[in-house]
Amino acid sequence: MTVLPIADLRTHAAAFQTALEIGAASVDDVVTWARDIVVRTEHPHWSMCELALCSGKYPPDLNEFLSEVPGSLDPRQARALVIRMLSD
Repeated sequence: MTVLPIADLRTHAAAFQTALEIGAASVDDVVTWARDIVVRTEHPHWSMCELALCSGKYPPDLNEFLSEVPGSLDPRQARALVIRMLSD
């Protein structure tokens, strides 16, 4: 079972928050990411479980759950992830 370290989860969550705001990611992108984490993690954080169930919600509805993802934020890496999302 390979899982991102908790710090990486927080960084990815922050990147998704920004990407949702600027249209670089969709709700479905976040749901797919969260479902992948939930499936690969023995005891996923509740916020990841909630995000995995957010299909059909509006992007602002995900902010609460994305901000609750545990870990420490690496702002530079989060910006790099957003730029990568913009280029896809």
